[in-house]
Amino acid sequence: MEYEGYIAVATEVARDATVDSVTQIYLEMERLATEKVTREELQIVKNIMTGEVMRILDGPFGIADVTIENIQNGTDNTYLDRFLEEVRGITPGKVLETAQKYLDPDACTTVVVGDPVLEKYFNTGASLE
Repeated sequence: MEYEGYIAVATEVARDATVDSVTQIYLEMERLATEKVTREELQIVKNIMTGEVMRILDGPFGIADVTIENIQNGTDNTYLDRFLEEVRGITPGKVLETAQKYLDPDACTTVVVGDPVLEKYFNTGASLE
């Protein structure tokens, strides 16, 4: 179970944009699995991920939360250093390889909360088009 997990995509859109939004998410998954991201786009994401780690560690409550997670997961204070090294080492090729391995639209479950009229698109395997 150490390596089990899930990928979640969440967004808030107007009712009329729901089908198009879900379609675009699946198209982006396909694009990630077929095209390398640009180095510029990847650097933006790396910066965001690094900034999020810094935000989490800002203040005593954040540090306490990380310490509790370390204890629960059997890790130590070097985990975040190793995580940041991993983030810095990600390449466009690695993103492509990972997307090809894990972003399988046929294995996804789509959950839409809101308008029951949209149920026909998401609960029956109907096409989004």
